[in-house]
Amino acid sequence: MHNNDGRDLRSVVVQPKAQLGDSELLMIDEPEQGLHRAAERKLAEGLSRVTRDHGLTVIAATHSPDLLNRPDARVLGVTRMRGATRIREVTPPDRESMGELGLTPSDLLSRVRTFILVEGAHDRAVLAATIGEQLSLLNAHILMLGGATQLKGALQGQFLSDFTDARIVAVLDNLDLAYLRDSWRDAKSAKSRSGFGAGLAVLLERYSGRHLSTEQQFIREFLIRSMENDIEARVTVHGMSKPDIDYVPRREQVRTEC
Repeated sequence: MHNNDGRDLRSVVVQPKAQLGDSELLMIDEPEQGLHRAAERKLAEGLSRVTRDHGLTVIAATHSPDLLNRPDARVLGVTRMRGATRIREVTPPDRESMGELGLTPSDLLSRVRTFILVEGAHDRAVLAATIGEQLSLLNAHILMLGGATQLKGALQGQFLSDFTDARIVAVLDNLDLAYLRDSWRDAKSAKSRSGFGAGLAVLLERYSGRHLSTEQQFIREFLIRSMENDIEARVTVHGMSKPDIDYVPRREQVRTEC
């Protein structure tokens, strides 16, 4: 693997001063290209050792999990949305919030195109067993929330909105799918025409009263948070009328949702 002027980057890692002289900055574009996973791990360890032992600053544009997930790495997420480029640092609180959902920085900054949010291990197991292969081909990642109560929290830290442009599919049990989708469509349309307040009014009207189920309460809060974060165009909702997942998704559903 070589950089633009032909130098072997693996040699740079092993002998930084010999290769770089008095330079204090090394910039690398996708250093993991052409490496197998074991070599990629060694590369990450070597770059970390270079920064620690030789005072060299390394800036890398990368999708490598071994580089992105290192605790000593300062990670900046670059996203392009609506024609604008945004740069935001993955802070320690971000990492903590990600960890609560079983995510790492590389999960968000990699090439995952769809995050499927499900309530628990049973839901994830059913989807993985029935359509897991298809989801993998579609670069979709199943994210277990640990109950409907965690749905709003999935957007609380804003990392799903700030660090990825992937689609987000929320799947909850005990919901009327037709009513849910109509309500979400109308809320998005109202926000598009008249702003956030109009979209909020639709959701509060459709899901109001003392007799809302736990799932209805949390899907409402999740959708409100989606509009607050301006990611409603990326959010799709899916509900099942029964209290738990006990069906097999149709293949055409998978292609449509993801």
